[in-house]
Amino acid sequence: MVDLQVKHNSKTLPLGTFASLSIALSIALGTMYTSVFIGLHPIISTVLMVGLLILVLYFLSCEATFTIRENKLERLLLSSNFLFKNKVERTQNFSDIISYKNGTDKGKYRGEFQYLEIKFRNSEVWKISDMYGERKEGYDNFLRHFLSQVNNYNQLQSSTELTTSTIQTSTNKLQQIKREKTFYESNFGKIYTIALGIFIVLLLVYGKEFMNGSATYKLNAVLIPGFAYLFYRTFLSKKK
Repeated sequence: MVDLQVKHNSKTLPLGTFASLSIALSIALGTMYTSVFIGLHPIISTVLMVGLLILVLYFLSCEATFTIRENKLERLLLSSNFLFKNKVERTQNFSDIISYKNGTDKGKYRGEFQYLEIKFRNSEVWKISDMYGERKEGYDNFLRHFLSQVNNYNQLQSSTELTTSTIQTSTNKLQQIKREKTFYESNFGKIYTIALGIFIVLLLVYGKEFMNGSATYKLNAVLIPGFAYLFYRTFLSKKK
C-alpha cells in the first residue's frame, strides 16, 4: 500500500448510534413520565422530553479526526468530555475491517448528507459524514482514498498464495473487506417502500373519512413526501 495520511473531521457518536439513542431515550422518556406523574402540563412535559433528547445526544457526540494511513485507520476524539477522556485515540488495521457501507441519507431537519460506515471485528462501528455538505470536499477526498486502500487490500488478499497451515492459522486476516448494501439498495428497503405505499393507498381509500385534521396534515406533509423520497431512492435514483 502507498504510504499516505488523509484526514477528515466529522461529528460522531463514540458510544455508537444504538447505545447513544438508547441512553438519550431512556433519560428523556423517564423525565417525561416523571413530569406527567407530578402533574406538569402536557406541553411542558413534551418540550422537556424533546429538549432532553437533543441535549443528551449532543452531550454524547463529539468532533473527531479520522485518518487513513498506510495500512490502518485512526480516530482521534476532539473532546474533553469525561466519558471519552480514556478513549481519545483509537487505531484499527485494515485487516480488522469486516465491511463498510457508503451512500447518501436524509436527515430529519437538514436535508441530505453523505456517510461512510465502517464495521470492525471487535464490534466497533465508525461513522463518518460530510456534515450535510459543509465538509463535502474533505469527505470526498477521504472516501476516495479509503475505497482505494480497500481495493488495494482486497487485491493483495486475492493474489496471496496460501499454504494449508496459513489457511488454518490466519483465516481472519485473509478475509476480504466487503461493501454492504445501504437501506435504499437492500431488498428490505424495497419491501418497506412498497408496504408503505400500500398503507398510504389504503388510508386514502378507506380511512380518510375517519382521520381528523392533525392526522390528515401528517399524511399530506410527512407520510406522502416521505414515501416519495423512499420510492425515488430505492427504485429511481442511480446514485444510492
